[in-house]
Amino acid sequence: MPALPFRFSAFIKSRKTSIHYLHVKLFGKPLPLRIQYIPRFAMSWEMPWSHYCLEMHINPGASEAVILSLGQSSQPYKTCQFILENSQVATARFQAAAAIREAAIREWGFLSADDKKGLISFCLCYVMQHTSSPDGYVQAKVSSVATQLMKRGWLEFVPAEKEALFYQVNQAIVGIHGIDVQFAGIKFLESLVSEFSPSTSSAMGLPREFHEQCRRSLEQDYLKTFYHWTQEAASSVTNRIIESDSVVPEVKVCSAALDLMLQILNWDFCSNTIETKINVNVFSAGVRQDGDSLKKSECHLVQPGSDWRDVLILSGHVGWLLSLYAALRLKFSCEGYWLDCPIAVSARKLLVQFCSLTGAVFLSDDGKMHEQHLLQLLSGIIEWVDPPDAISKAIENGKSDSEMLDGCRALLAIANVTTPYVFDGLLKSMRPIGTLTFLSMLMSEVIKVLMTSNTEEETWSWEARDVLLDTWTAILTPINTINVNALLPSEGIKAAANLFGFIVECELRLASATAFNDEGDSDHLHASVSAMDERLSCYALIARASVNVTIPLLIRVFSERVGCLNQIETKGGSLETRNASCVNFTRQGPVWGHVQWCFELATHVDNMTVFSDGNGYCSPVKKAKRSTGDALRQKKRRSVRHWPEMHHVSIIRRRGYCRLPEKEKKFPERGTTSIKVHWNVETGHQKTGEKQNGPLECGNRSLEIGRQAERSTGTVDHRISDGGRWLLEKFSGKEKRSPKGNQSRKRSIGDNEGEGELPLVPNTIQTQFVVNAVEADKHPVVLLSSSIIKFAEQCLSPEMRASVFSPRLMESIIWFLARWSRTYLMSSDGIGEKILDSGHHHEHSSKKALLCFFGEHNQGKLVLDIIVRISFIALTSYLGEKDLQGLTCYQLLHSLVQQKHICVHLVTLNSWHELATAFSTEKTLLLLDTAHQRSLAQTLVRSASGIRNSEASSQYVRNLMGPIATYIVEISSKSNFKNIAQQPDILLSVSCMLERLRGAASASEPRTQKAIYDLGFSLMNPILVLLEVYKHESAVVYLLLKFVVDWVDGQITYLEAQETAAVVNFCTRLLQLYSSHNIGKISLSLSSSLLSEAKTDKYRDLRALLQLLSSLCSKDMIDFSSDSIEAQGTNISQVVYFGLHMVTPLISMDLLKYPKLCHDYFSLLTHMLEVYPETFAQLNSEAFAHILGTLDFGLHHQDADVVSKCLRALQALASYHYKETGNGNIGLGAHTVGHKDLSGNVQEGLLSRFLRSMLQLLLFEDYSSDLISVAADALLPLILCEQGLYQRLGNELIERQPNATLKSRLANALHTLTSANQLSSSLDRINYQRFRKNLNSFLVEVRGFLRTM
Repeated sequence: MPALPFRFSAFIKSRKTSIHYLHVKLFGKPLPLRIQYIPRFAMSWEMPWSHYCLEMHINPGASEAVILSLGQSSQPYKTCQFILENSQVATARFQAAAAIREAAIREWGFLSADDKKGLISFCLCYVMQHTSSPDGYVQAKVSSVATQLMKRGWLEFVPAEKEALFYQVNQAIVGIHGIDVQFAGIKFLESLVSEFSPSTSSAMGLPREFHEQCRRSLEQDYLKTFYHWTQEAASSVTNRIIESDSVVPEVKVCSAALDLMLQILNWDFCSNTIETKINVNVFSAGVRQDGDSLKKSECHLVQPGSDWRDVLILSGHVGWLLSLYAALRLKFSCEGYWLDCPIAVSARKLLVQFCSLTGAVFLSDDGKMHEQHLLQLLSGIIEWVDPPDAISKAIENGKSDSEMLDGCRALLAIANVTTPYVFDGLLKSMRPIGTLTFLSMLMSEVIKVLMTSNTEEETWSWEARDVLLDTWTAILTPINTINVNALLPSEGIKAAANLFGFIVECELRLASATAFNDEGDSDHLHASVSAMDERLSCYALIARASVNVTIPLLIRVFSERVGCLNQIETKGGSLETRNASCVNFTRQGPVWGHVQWCFELATHVDNMTVFSDGNGYCSPVKKAKRSTGDALRQKKRRSVRHWPEMHHVSIIRRRGYCRLPEKEKKFPERGTTSIKVHWNVETGHQKTGEKQNGPLECGNRSLEIGRQAERSTGTVDHRISDGGRWLLEKFSGKEKRSPKGNQSRKRSIGDNEGEGELPLVPNTIQTQFVVNAVEADKHPVVLLSSSIIKFAEQCLSPEMRASVFSPRLMESIIWFLARWSRTYLMSSDGIGEKILDSGHHHEHSSKKALLCFFGEHNQGKLVLDIIVRISFIALTSYLGEKDLQGLTCYQLLHSLVQQKHICVHLVTLNSWHELATAFSTEKTLLLLDTAHQRSLAQTLVRSASGIRNSEASSQYVRNLMGPIATYIVEISSKSNFKNIAQQPDILLSVSCMLERLRGAASASEPRTQKAIYDLGFSLMNPILVLLEVYKHESAVVYLLLKFVVDWVDGQITYLEAQETAAVVNFCTRLLQLYSSHNIGKISLSLSSSLLSEAKTDKYRDLRALLQLLSSLCSKDMIDFSSDSIEAQGTNISQVVYFGLHMVTPLISMDLLKYPKLCHDYFSLLTHMLEVYPETFAQLNSEAFAHILGTLDFGLHHQDADVVSKCLRALQALASYHYKETGNGNIGLGAHTVGHKDLSGNVQEGLLSRFLRSMLQLLLFEDYSSDLISVAADALLPLILCEQGLYQRLGNELIERQPNATLKSRLANALHTLTSANQLSSSLDRINYQRFRKNLNSFLVEVRGFLRTM
């Protein structure tokens, strides 16, 4: 299409400038005299602009700045087209194209139909005419502009207009205009498909429905046609590429065509819906369900529907692609670089994507067509990975690994669309073995290469292992819920068993090789361990596929390593002598490393999780995984909290997996004495008295399965148990996690349990072992569990702890016990039978025998006692091991009290009461991290739910927390408390006690509510004293506030009127005290680092106070008391507004930049304005002005959620005022009337101010389209309240329009906004819905051209 007529004088005039001025702005110098004096009427603007284009090279920055401004000017299209066609500066052309896009999208509503089509045609022609330009990014930009404009008018253009546009594209792709134009046409379609895809579409200021309609329309009418065009384009150049002995231009056309076909197959087809997926029979010979899984690799299922069958299946397209790749592969077999050439990479990617093809595109012929399709693909792809050993050797010798990795990805894709039986049978038509056997061989080779290299850098074998593990996951995932033999053929079970055995052998060898690694980078060490745990979860699925082989294997490996460990421990002697004594394990390495590894492996073995929807239906839940590479790259710095205990206690932190032999260190021995502590409130110290007490034992009881606790005084080689720890963690699901337990969930061989879900014994374990109740002790899982528990029990011996049980090994034991106890310990089996009722008596008999062995009437209570004692040892004998203690507090003990059937027995154990006594009266547990003390307090208080008698439960809480409260009361009442308060030991003690009180307060339940209320009530005055004394200790102040927040939050809804009044009075005094001291006041004289720290401290305090006010608000929402709080004269809304009045002056705009504080503040403010607008109207002018200031700040916040909250608050205020004034009341009263401030300036009323702000925001500022609905709900009552101002603002907007057409258009739009769709003056739900539609239409109509004013 020829360029449109161009008159640059119009641009000059619209800019209110001159030729001379423009030249100075562009080039920084006057216009040449020979041009200045040309008569204006005689000037040909092509002549000076050709001069400008030459001069742009001299000062491109200035010219680019001017061109950038074109995007904001009105109708700059002719100017931009001239620049595109004449400028020699690529950046200028790029910015001109961007200006066309920006202006056209903004002004689309008032462009004529011819102008719209003309702009698109210009961009298309420009792309096709400049295919040989070296500035490819300019062509890509212009192509992108064309696709965006085409999409903007997609729903307006009739089919004939679209066909006319696409005719030009088709002519280019056919190749009649040459290779370069053909390439440009394909790239244009690639840009078009990307623009119409929701995930990559450009923002246009339009609702999501518009983008969705465009997507569906393109898919239904054109997407298949585009694929066909591209397919023909690629085919047309194939012979030329194959026949040529050198690089030819057709290669780039073919590569681009393959990329476009891949992009189209990646399209999210409408047929790929949730309903379609649910109706797929995952156990047929067709496809499996596309659900969440353990997979780390992306695998997109392609489900285009039956309309695509002719193009994708019947056309022979797959055969052509395989032949093309095979021919080129053979031709360039001697040139290793070819595998990474664009055409080779694109062809392999497309073949891998064809492996993911599934659904209605195949005939409903029992999967025969689909199977034939996969067989054809596999016949060509198998050469990429077979034979595995030869290919891996070639890669190690320099061959590219890309083909090998794509072959692994193809196997993953096939596994995702077939059942195991179909998957295994595909290869049998070409090879003497099945696909599962080959997969086992392939992965074994990959693991062998990986273990041989033993590098921390990610190599091809790392990625190949992850992809192949995902392939096994895709194959084996359904085995969690049904009999393994129903899904996996016998050869597949054997292949899984062989693979798992090889994995165990390799991992044991690796554990031995790395047992002595004392890495200095602890962050990297923890990331590596986390990566290993990711793998263990996938290994567990493989093990469960052949559980009748793998469980006995684990028993044998673990028993051998522990036996050798006991043998070495019994013999004693030097380190070298002990290693030499274990001659049978020289291949596997040091036995300590093996035991450690065995623990890790065993942690993943024997339970399973299902998710219940609450209606009796349960289904297996598969968790998403993080990639191994990602885990290794996450080397985050671990934060260290410098609490006051560092003043008086030195903690030796032991890091790494082992101690180096030459150090000969023993682990701390803390189990020989028990310390009795009496608080001395005179000095703040503790009196300690020792009494001799032997190693913690389980009395005279012993586990019926037998117990051995060999003891010796020597230090064994700490490498001995690395392998055992691996096996244990593999069995129970061990994973490295932060001390607070924020971690991803792991799948294990024996369990698959996640937070909030139901742990069950995997059905494979139930069905593969037939054991009756009489022989329950011979069940393989019982034998393995018993062996592990028996070994873990040996840590109760001080000698064994010192020589064998390292902190890392104890972490594995604790995590194993936490996971194992949730599945097997005193398991409540009723739900499990309902979920996995297979109808076979022997399976239920086996399951019953397995669960009953560790039930409450058999070994359960004895094992529970051992677990508690091990937990006590972990907390008291490994000082400074925060990870270990965090696992104990947050995982093991926390999980025990969460299970009511266990908690009932837990509170009857002497060991549990010993733990509670040590917590409340002894000093030992004060050495724990304060956060762990809070968690331990919460756990101990929650265990009271296991006490059936309500009074006994309350008394238990009083006995547990009474000494702690007494200490706070007595220390705060001392006359010299201010003098001794800053002593390190006093500061530490107070901090620890407050953390414990906070933990207890957060564990409040109806049964213990009264005891915890009495606890907090007795501390009201001491809390105020502490706040006064420690007003400059930000850490203590924060602990005080958080305790009050947790206590009030747990108590307020249960309190009677008198108790509520006492609590409200206490909170008011607390707020007054905090405000009066200006705690957190920031001095501008502080250094930047101290200023930042002060802001952070103040932010935490203010957020806690806002949470306190929010908790008080809940009393009006939920109240279980028997009388009304108004009986005591308590008005919650007045109290909360009073609190806001004291708190908001401390909240600066800088502090509102903290996201959490900002969200808490506006959440509370919105709630108050929605529920108590009448109280807000009664605030004094100062408090009122401050709240309005923060609302105005939030209205322009970058966080859409904050803006939404502010809009809801404005809606509440405006609607309250409108309704009240409609009923003859004053509403917000004087706050809505303008007034003069102290400086004599006129200040608008509340509603007028925000009506103006709302219109400014909606018409001229940037915001998320998701806010339009909530903005409409706020704008409607504002308009109804201030109709006169709305009319004036509308008239001002109209008068500012210089164009008569736009002026009329704006006037009509403003009128339609308040009159269309039968809009009335009511504020009911229907009227709000009507106004939302009106506002959407109004913004689409006028926002574009208004923003250019």
